[in-house]
Amino acid sequence: MKNLILLIFLLSSIHSIAQDPDLYQSWHLKDMFIEFGPPLDLMEPPVYAILTISENHDFSGLGSCNTFTGSYTYDSVLDSFFYDEFEATTEDCVFPYHNNFEQE
Repeated sequence: MKNLILLIFLLSSIHSIAQDPDLYQSWHLKDMFIEFGPPLDLMEPPVYAILTISENHDFSGLGSCNTFTGSYTYDSVLDSFFYDEFEATTEDCVFPYHNNFEQE
C-alpha cells in the first residue's frame, strides 16, 4: 500500500514543461515598440503585417510589402525565443519608410 501511495505521489508531482500551444498560429501586428528607437506609426499608411509561427519554431510572414522567413531558437535558461535565421525580400515599397519594415 505504501508503494502504491508513493507511486501516485511521484506521478502526480511530475510536471511537463512545454511551450504554450497558442504560440503556434498566425499573428497580426497591431502595435510595435522598438526599444531605444523611434516610435513607428502602423496606421498612416496602414501596415497589415502577419507572422506565422510553426511548431518547429520556423516562421514566415508578410510585412508592409515584403515577405520574410526564418527560425527561432528557444533558450530555456532565459525562457525566451531568439531568432537565428532571417531572410526578407527587398521589393521597393510605395512608401520609402516601409522598405525596411520587416527588418525592424
